[in-house]
Amino acid sequence: MTATAIEPTLWSDDYAAAAAFGADPADVEDAVQRFGHGECATFAGRLHEWTGWDVYQLPGWQHWCVCRPDGALLDIYGVFHRGAGGWDHVARRYGMTETDWSRMESPARVCWMENAHRAEIDAFLDTPWGRAILPLDQRRATPIFYPDLDLDLDEDDE
Repeated sequence: MTATAIEPTLWSDDYAAAAAFGADPADVEDAVQRFGHGECATFAGRLHEWTGWDVYQLPGWQHWCVCRPDGALLDIYGVFHRGAGGWDHVARRYGMTETDWSRMESPARVCWMENAHRAEIDAFLDTPWGRAILPLDQRRATPIFYPDLDLDLDEDDE
């Protein structure tokens, strides 16, 4: 996979750049707050299921991304190439450094989610920003399937 001339990337909190990809900046800002600051592991897990790409993590559950075959990180903010300082930029966003990234040996760990969450992420990936950061030609015909995780921990079950 080679980098395209124009790839979706939000370098700052200026979401106006999303409009160049046909996306509503307010919708992208809402998605970034959700999938970039709170549900990034779930988002990375679903990206992994759609692509098979490795999942990378900053220590202490600070942030999760997938790494494309060309070495670029992909998260809700877009595409970040290592050579252009992108990995370091993403790490700094969460108070870390580029060297803090680690590849998950078992990406299925971040894929343990309810199917309702998968459906919500899939709906987002069908928006203009979702299709810009993960174009259809980069997705598997059918995502990897990991069983739905049942976390019903009612006291009655003990």
